[in-house]
Amino acid sequence: MSKINLVIVKTKYNDRIYRKLAIIMPEGYFDPDFIKTIKSVNIKVNGRVWNPKLKAWLINFTVQAIESTIAAFLDSSMMDQSIIRSLIKELKKAKKQIIQTATIKIKNQCILYPFTRVAAQIPNFYQKIRELIGFKHPAERQIRQYSRKDLSIWDGRIVEVDYSYKKNNMIFDIGYLDKIINFLKQNNIKVNIIDKRGEFLGLSESPDINSFNDLDKVEHQFNINFYPEQKDAIEIILNTLYADGHCLYQFPTGLGKTEIAMSIIQILNIRTIILVNRKDLLYQWKNRMETKLKIKAGIIGDGKFDLQPITVATVQSLWSYIKSHLDISSKNLEQLHKFINTGKIEVDSAPITNTKLFEYFSLVILDEVHIGAADTFLHVLRRFTAKYYLGQSATTWRTDGFHPLLWGIFGKPVYKYRLKNAVDKGYLVEPIVQLVDTGFRVPKNIQRYNSGKKELKYNPDRNELITEIVKDAEKPAIIFTGEITHQKEISRYLKNANIDHITANGNTSSEQRQQILEQIRNNEIDIAILTPIWDEGVDVPCLSSVLLVFPGRSDVKLIQRIGRGIRKSKGKSKCFIYDFVIVPTSVGVYQHKLP
Repeated sequence: MSKINLVIVKTKYNDRIYRKLAIIMPEGYFDPDFIKTIKSVNIKVNGRVWNPKLKAWLINFTVQAIESTIAAFLDSSMMDQSIIRSLIKELKKAKKQIIQTATIKIKNQCILYPFTRVAAQIPNFYQKIRELIGFKHPAERQIRQYSRKDLSIWDGRIVEVDYSYKKNNMIFDIGYLDKIINFLKQNNIKVNIIDKRGEFLGLSESPDINSFNDLDKVEHQFNINFYPEQKDAIEIILNTLYADGHCLYQFPTGLGKTEIAMSIIQILNIRTIILVNRKDLLYQWKNRMETKLKIKAGIIGDGKFDLQPITVATVQSLWSYIKSHLDISSKNLEQLHKFINTGKIEVDSAPITNTKLFEYFSLVILDEVHIGAADTFLHVLRRFTAKYYLGQSATTWRTDGFHPLLWGIFGKPVYKYRLKNAVDKGYLVEPIVQLVDTGFRVPKNIQRYNSGKKELKYNPDRNELITEIVKDAEKPAIIFTGEITHQKEISRYLKNANIDHITANGNTSSEQRQQILEQIRNNEIDIAILTPIWDEGVDVPCLSSVLLVFPGRSDVKLIQRIGRGIRKSKGKSKCFIYDFVIVPTSVGVYQHKLP
């Protein structure tokens, strides 16, 4: 009878290459006792297939316990010693081939497989992954104090990794790719990379990122002279994008982040989508790019869908499409509704008709990147298959401590330019901060946050003092409040004092908002009372005063609001910031934290 041959075969399934050990037997030979012995040593038999080319049976099985398999066959008398030695040799080869090679496929996220074998190779694999890319939960102490669950084995970390034992893979964000690769290599595991980004719709864009000389052309086209710090930022951004595929940087409000981003777009010359969180920013970006880049910019949001190689979109409109057309968890929906109900996010939608939208772009830019750590925003970012990600903001951190979630998409900040440095160099006007103690104190019997807010909003002495300061403040002035109900109350007091003003909030139409902005810029409106919808990005250089009448803990919001007033304008050398502080109480949420 012919010999039994042992070989390693490669099979392909769903773009994955599997190595399996196969035993080829002559036709007619299929001993049930042999299969029974194989099963007894913990080897799963997938079945036999007749291979007409080899004229033999092909039996594939996955090795689960190689050492015990060898021992079992050494004790067996079913085959001669030459077959046993051959089996040992092939099993050892299979062990080396299977365990020491891992594949990472990059699409919208990174997929590592076969992760169970990788985990088996590396001692304490799961804990090491947690320590490598996780971060301590900012509210760990409160969670441990108030949770009814047993958290004794929780290490206090948040880890943005999904494990699928059914698909035998581990999914993680692109920003962690280099860390994971280095970690695997340190543990003697070879990594095979399959990069699927840019393959969709025939996209094969390879920009020349090293063409820094083009910056002179950009300056000429934009009709501006970049500050040295802007040039430094642009060079660092381009180098980082080329090396890592993602970049996060911090630049003060009013110092030209939009111009920096447009320079990157101009130099790379690839399909780009800019993500914003306000309808006002949607049109501000579109108008700026059409003026400076001399192109027709597309728009997704405010009920419009016009897809162009350079497009601006609201994150909310993309999220609305995702939750209507794609599979998402109810948890994400609940979080979105929570943000909408508290007025922290605008509702928006667009009649999106292109089902390949998320595969169309090579560069994704998120403006005011600190907003991106919300679960719903991360979900939108993870849908794109772009080659490059760029995040920008004057505040790349979050007061709630969840900014490390951004690092998985954009990496850690590679460039920071401080607000104080910009003021010292004269790039921005000096903020003159005045802390105003209204005398309001939360009553001792008030222990709930919402009850404390109600007391504050309708306190007559406090609102009358705000009215008096508004009357005397330098104009034009913006009054920032936290809620529509408080906006209405302040507006009532100003009307009673015959002080002309205008209000805008999330219910104000896009056309009305644009009109209000133009009226303020043209000094046609002296006073505007605004809700948080205009916290970020809105460009009104002529402001002389900013009044913060609704307190809070967020230093991010505080800096963003102050940034509305310290942009340079003709004849403007300073901006007055009135901060109506509250003495902290047991409710513990009312004190601003000025930088």
